[in-house]
Amino acid sequence: MQDDDRLTVIEEKLAHLEKYVGDLDEVLRDLSKRLDVHGQGVTAVRKMLEDHLSDAGDPGDEKPPHW
Repeated sequence: MQDDDRLTVIEEKLAHLEKYVGDLDEVLRDLSKRLDVHGQGVTAVRKMLEDHLSDAGDPGDEKPPHW
């Protein structure tokens, strides 16, 4: 194989790897955005649960429903 042919093969492989890295970067950015959205949802649900539990009071003071 001649040097020109080897150089062409290396350049083609480099071009494919650059595209692959770009595609992976796009996927990681998308996953990062989705993770942020889900994290915000978890935070909102946690706050709602904490608010609900703090409003409920002490269940030991309530009569059972069958009384």
